[in-house]
Amino acid sequence: IVGTAQYMAPEQAQGLNARTDRTTDVFGLGIVMYEGLTGQRPYEGETLVEVIRQTTAGQVVPPRRINHLIGRDAETICLKAMAFEQARRYPTALALAEDLDRLLADRPLHVVTGAFGYSGRYIAERLLQAGERVRTITSSANRASPLQGRIEVHPFHFDQPARLVESLRGTSVLYNTYWVRFNRRDFQHAGAVQNTLTLFRAAAEAGVERV
Repeated sequence: IVGTAQYMAPEQAQGLNARTDRTTDVFGLGIVMYEGLTGQRPYEGETLVEVIRQTTAGQVVPPRRINHLIGRDAETICLKAMAFEQARRYPTALALAEDLDRLLADRPLHVVTGAFGYSGRYIAERLLQAGERVRTITSSANRASPLQGRIEVHPFHFDQPARLVESLRGTSVLYNTYWVRFNRRDFQHAGAVQNTLTLFRAAAEAGVERV
C-alpha cells in the first residue's frame, strides 16, 4: 500500500492496485472537498489499521450532518466523488470539475469586506463551509491568510467609485465589516464614515440585493 491513508480510495486501501484508475484520483479529490466543506477528514483513526478499516467499510458521515449550512448539491457532488463503487464515481477529474463549475455558476456571490481580518474571516469561512462563492474587498490584498486562493480578492477603491462598483457587480449579499470607531494617527473616523457611504452607494449602483 502506497499513499496517505486518510486520502486513499477503497481499492487502494485494499491493495487492489490493478483496479486503480482515474476514478481513484477522483476519490482523493472528493476527500479534499469533504475536508473543505466540513473541516474534517471522513476517515480518521489512531492507527493506520483503523483508518484503512474505515475506508474499506465504505461508510462516511454525510457532510450536511456535520455542517447543516452545506448545500445539498455540494453534498451530492462530494459523495458522488467518494462513492465506494468506482462505477458510481465521476469517471474523470474533469467531469467532477465540470459539475463544480455548474454548481458555482448557479451560486449567488457573497462579498465580505476585509475577509483577511478577524470578523471578515469568520464570515467568509462560514460561507465557504456552506459551499458558497465568496469574494472579498480588502485594503490588504497581499496579506497572508488561510483564505488566500480560496476566495476572490479585490482591492478597495474608495477613490475610484467606478472600480468599486465593478468589484460589487453581480453580488447577492454584501457583508460589511469595514468600520473605524476611533480616530487614529493616520486615519480619522470621519474618513471611515465617508468611505462607508461610498461603499453603500457603490453597492446600490452595482445592484447588490442585500447588505
